[in-house]
Amino acid sequence: MRDWITDARLRHVVSGVVLDLVTTMTRARQPGPAHRDITRTPAWLDAHLAERVEATDLAAVSGLSTGHFYQAFRDVTGTSPKDCLLRRKTERARAWLASDPAVTVTEVAHALGFSSSQYFATVFRRYQHLPPSGCRR
Repeated sequence: MRDWITDARLRHVVSGVVLDLVTTMTRARQPGPAHRDITRTPAWLDAHLAERVEATDLAAVSGLSTGHFYQAFRDVTGTSPKDCLLRRKTERARAWLASDPAVTVTEVAHALGFSSSQYFATVFRRYQHLPPSGCRR
């Protein structure tokens, strides 16, 4: 039969283990020196959205090797470089299509480096949850 002192000790031990686990996980998420260099890449991406961007370009901007870059980028942003690039392109396209009724979807697609307006529309729907023409309504 357990008494209240045994129950209190058990709760204390469990609380200590949980606190240690949370502390360890929090320390693991703190960006190291290599991860801090990743913060330069989103701004660089914004400036080069119309160009063909390779992972080696992004790694060079961050000053990391390609292998380290992928892991560091995912650790910091929670997504892949390609996902980040496509999301930023579609955000730029959405703003452009909404602000300029004279521009065509094909013009926007080609200006942002997409090979076809069909592929652009597919990517746009995936990230913006509506077709490119839906921005004009």
